[in-house]
Amino acid sequence: MAVRKKRKQESDQNSADKEPETEAKSKRNKVESDSDSFNEEQNVAAGPRRENLQRNLPAGGSVSAEATLRSVRTEFIDRVSKSNLDQLLDKLLQCGVINDGEMESIKTGSRADKARDLIDTVRGKGNEPSSHFIAVLCELDPNLSRLLNLTEFKKNKVESDSGSFNEEQNVAAGEKQPAMVATPEWKRVQPLSRRLVPESEWAMFRASIVKAADRCCGPKVRKTIRVLKSSGQLHDSEAIVGKVMQKSGLRRSKTKDGNGTVFFYVSIADDTDCIKLMVYGKPHFQDINEECSYLFRKLITDEKGVKVNKHSKVSETSAVKVPEELEMEARELICVQSQVYSITEVKTLAEKYGVTVEGTVTEIYPVVETEVTAQQRMTKKQEFLLQEDKESISICMWGEDTEQIKDISVGDVVKVTNVKTSHYHSTVSLNSTGFTRILPIERAPVQKARIEIQAIQSTDPTQTFLEAVYNGLIDTFVVSTQLLASEFKLRLDGDLKKNLLKKMPFSADVEIQGRKIHTFFFIT
Repeated sequence: MAVRKKRKQESDQNSADKEPETEAKSKRNKVESDSDSFNEEQNVAAGPRRENLQRNLPAGGSVSAEATLRSVRTEFIDRVSKSNLDQLLDKLLQCGVINDGEMESIKTGSRADKARDLIDTVRGKGNEPSSHFIAVLCELDPNLSRLLNLTEFKKNKVESDSGSFNEEQNVAAGEKQPAMVATPEWKRVQPLSRRLVPESEWAMFRASIVKAADRCCGPKVRKTIRVLKSSGQLHDSEAIVGKVMQKSGLRRSKTKDGNGTVFFYVSIADDTDCIKLMVYGKPHFQDINEECSYLFRKLITDEKGVKVNKHSKVSETSAVKVPEELEMEARELICVQSQVYSITEVKTLAEKYGVTVEGTVTEIYPVVETEVTAQQRMTKKQEFLLQEDKESISICMWGEDTEQIKDISVGDVVKVTNVKTSHYHSTVSLNSTGFTRILPIERAPVQKARIEIQAIQSTDPTQTFLEAVYNGLIDTFVVSTQLLASEFKLRLDGDLKKNLLKKMPFSADVEIQGRKIHTFFFIT
C-alpha cells in the first residue's frame, strides 16, 4: 500500500514538471509563427532591391571563386586600368598568390595582355588563390569590383564562411542541426530595439503606420524608383522624382528609311534605388542636365526598360537627396568613366585606348561634313584643341557629339570623358565615343570689347565663324547665326553670307567669353 502511494506521488510530480515545459514550448511556437509572418511581410515590402544587378550574380556559397573569375574574365581584361593592374600584381606577389617568375612573365606585354595572363594564371591555381584575387581587387578598385559584382561575391563568401564556422561550432557542442534555410541579410542582425520588442508587436505597429499614411496622403501619385522597378508600371497620373547622375551623348538609332531617331540615356536616383532612362529628342537633351532633379510623368514602360518620349512630361524640381552608394551605382548604369590621364601620358598609350583628359580649350574649329568610309555615309565632325601645361592635343567630336561643343568657349577649363586614342603617323589625337561628355570645370571670363570683322570663315544655320581684329591681333570668333541675322535684319533662309560680305569690314561692340560672342551690336 505504501509503495502504491509513493508511485502515485512520483507520477503527479512528473505531470507537474511537464506542464511548464508544454506551456513554454507553446509560447515559443507562437513567437516563431509571429516572427515568420512579420519576416514574410517585410520581404514583400522590400521588393527586389537591385534586381538588375543581382540577376546574374553568383552566390558566394554555391559558385566557386575560380568560376566567378571565369565569368568576369572578359570584362576585367577590357576595363582594369594600368595603374590598378600594376598594384594588383604587387599585392598578389606579396601575399604569395603568384611567384617572381610568374610576375616577370606577366609584366611583359600590353595592359590587356597583362590582365589576361594574370587572371588566367590565378584561375589555374584554384579557389583559394582566386578568392585572394577577388579580395585584393575589391580593395584596390571598388568601382570595377562593383561593376563586376565581385563585392557581392565577397560579401556572400564571408557570410557563407561565417555560417559554416557557426555550424561546426554547434556540431562540436553536440547540437542537432536543423535543415539550412536561406535567411535575408537584414534579418540576420537586428537592431537592439527590434530584439527587445516581440516580432508580432512590430508587425502590428508597422501595419498601423501604413494605414495612417494612406488615410493622410490619399492615393499615391508619386512612386519611388524601387517600386517602379519592382512593379514595372507607371500610370499617366503617377510620377517618379529623381536626381540625374549621368547623361550620355546624343545618339541616332538606325531605321530602314535611313533617317533614324535621336536619343540619349540618363541615370537617375532617389533615396531608394536608381534606374536608366532612354530619352528621345534634342529638346530633352538641352533641358535635362546632370546634378539637377526632375519630376518625370507619362513615361513608357516595356520589356526593354523605361523611356521618355515627346509626350512625356519632364519638370525640374527641388533637389533630391541621394545616398552616396546609390550615386556611385547610378553613375555606372550608363558608362564607367575612363581613368584620367595627363596629355603627356595619353601620347604614350596604344591605339584606341580609353581615357579621360582635362585642360584648357585653346581653339575650336568649324563643323565639317566628312565621309565615313567603313559605313559609307556622311557625318558631322568638329575638332578642338585642349592644352595642359605645355602639351596640347586635338580632340575630334563625331556625329551628334558635335552638339556638345556649342556649350564651350576658348578659355574654358573642361574635362573630356571616355575618349579613345587615335594614331596617324607620329601624331596622337582623341576621338569621341558614344559615352563622351564635355564637362565644364571653370568658365572663361565674360568681357566687353570692340572688334572689327574682316571675313567669314564658315556659316551654317546655327553658328558662324568670323575672322576679326581684337587688341591689334586677328583671331577667330564664333557667334550664333540667329543673333547675327537678327542684328542686321536678314533672313536665315536668304543669302546671309552674301549680304554680310557686302558690309565688310565693319565694327561691332560685343560681349565675349573666350572667343564666343554672346551679344552683338553693329556700329554704323
